[in-house]
Amino acid sequence: GDVKVIKTSEDNVLLGHRFHLYGTSLSGEKVDLYAEPNANGIAEFNDILIGSSYVIEEVDTKEWYIIPDVQNAVVQWNTVTNVRFTNTLKRGDLSVTKTCEDGFVEGHKFHLYGTSLSGLPVDMYATTDENGVAHFEDVLIGTGYTLEEVDTAIRYVIPEAQTADIEWNKVTSKSFEN
Repeated sequence: GDVKVIKTSEDNVLLGHRFHLYGTSLSGEKVDLYAEPNANGIAEFNDILIGSSYVIEEVDTKEWYIIPDVQNAVVQWNTVTNVRFTNTLKRGDLSVTKTCEDGFVEGHKFHLYGTSLSGLPVDMYATTDENGVAHFEDVLIGTGYTLEEVDTAIRYVIPEAQTADIEWNKVTSKSFEN
C-alpha cells in the first residue's frame, strides 16, 4: 500500500520539511523510510508492506513551528492511506507598561515591528488601557523587534525606542516612562 502525507503550513511554506515513516510490517520486516513533500505539499511513501503499527513524524522541523504530533498509520493492501500534517507558527505576547509623571496612562499608542524568526513581517499596534498596559497578543516569535511609542502627546518627551524579543508561549514585559 501507499501512504500519502498531505502537508499544510500556516505560512504556506511546503518545501523543506521531511517525514519519517517507521514500524514493523505484518510479516515482521522493519520499515524505516523518509520522504519530502513536493511543491503541492504531498510526500509519498509507496509500496509499503501492509501493517498496522506504522508511525509517521515530521523531522527536522524549523524552530519557528510548533512540532506536529506524531501520527499512526495503517497500511492496507492496494490502498492509499492519507495522513495530514499542519505547521503552526510559534507565538508569544508582549506587555508594555506605561508610566507618566502626570499620571495619565490610558490611551498611549505603541508600535511593534520587525521580521519574525520565520521571515514574516510583524507590524502591530496596541494602546494602553486604564491601567497603563498595552497588550500585543499572538506575536510571531523573533528577536530584535523595534518597540516605540507613537503619536505621543506634545507635552511629553518622546521615549527612546526599545528592542523586544518574543519567545514562544511567554509574555515579554517592557516599560516606557514619560
